[in-house]
Amino acid sequence: MLASDASALYSTGWRPPQRVVTKAADGVTDLYGLLFRPRDFDPSKKYPVIDYMYPGPQGNAVPITFAGNFNGSAATINAQAFADAGFIVFDVDGRGTAYRSRAFRDTFLGTEDVLGVADHVAALKNLAAENVYMDLHRVGVMGHSFGGYGSLRAMLLYPDFFKVGVSTVGPGDLLNLQSGISAERFFGVAASSPEARAYYDVVSNTRLASRLKGRVLLIYGGVDENVPLKHAFVVFDAFIKADKDVDMLVAPDSSHLVFAEPYAFRRSVKYFVEHLAALPVP
Repeated sequence: MLASDASALYSTGWRPPQRVVTKAADGVTDLYGLLFRPRDFDPSKKYPVIDYMYPGPQGNAVPITFAGNFNGSAATINAQAFADAGFIVFDVDGRGTAYRSRAFRDTFLGTEDVLGVADHVAALKNLAAENVYMDLHRVGVMGHSFGGYGSLRAMLLYPDFFKVGVSTVGPGDLLNLQSGISAERFFGVAASSPEARAYYDVVSNTRLASRLKGRVLLIYGGVDENVPLKHAFVVFDAFIKADKDVDMLVAPDSSHLVFAEPYAFRRSVKYFVEHLAALPVP
């Protein structure tokens, strides 16, 4: 039987994230997630919260193993580092994700909130009622790829709840994804009917650009093989036309994994420290 020694990791003050079970927006469905806390966590303090999401319908984000916390999904691979910068980091598999049931995955299909941001909002409110150190006046959101799309959509659908966001390589237009099957098998084949084509406009973030209220950093890789740089310009153009201020970063020689590169990672942490942690505590 193989065994590993994690004592050096624990000696740094690291502790596993807290597993949580909370209710979805329907008040009935159980959702399973994680809370990452700073190594110097003090329950008497109030901490800003970051929802680190990957709500894509093709998978789930919450790891269930020790190793998964470090080499699992994009939604948790750097979560502890963000927590150590002074945040409570939340990760949950809301309705709209896979591996539960068809009904669970398709709950929001056909609506404007296609990836189920409503469940993330409900879960955070439920958890904050139990954990008073979570400050819901200072809530941020971030994600990569489908999470990049989801984090930006969260800010546009719930602009008064999510105050600051970092969206990394989020598709600007689901209709023109490089891998069309990632969208078509869940959201429908646009060419099949006028109604199917119209739905891609409904779920486009560009259509909602005028709703933005908070601060958002949009990060893209110049040689992204999955979400090509053209998506960045589609998103930038939408906010320019809506006369909304956004922050943009294009890493010229970076691939789809730009979020894990040191420069983009540092900028992401710094963005939340400067704009989310700095918000006044009521």
